[in-house]
Amino acid sequence: DDGQWHHIVGTHGQNTTTLYIDGVKVASGTGPPQGFEGFWRIGRDNLGGWQAAPANTALDGLLDDIAIYDRVLPAERVAAHYEAGKP
Repeated sequence: DDGQWHHIVGTHGQNTTTLYIDGVKVASGTGPPQGFEGFWRIGRDNLGGWQAAPANTALDGLLDDIAIYDRVLPAERVAAHYEAGKP
């Protein structure tokens, strides 16, 4: 919590999940995609069963300009989106 806006991107492809913050890859993992039925929760979720799950499952912050794509964005595109949004 640094009081600044950040550009967060999560991608989930065939066998890889990747997290980017401000255009830079900060984490990734491998494994098959998890099946899902239901609806999207943005800024809040049920984290039951997670190791070291926080007591509060709601984002302590603000959200703006959410986008969902039907394909995995490559790292270059994620970086370009971040650069395009800088003041």
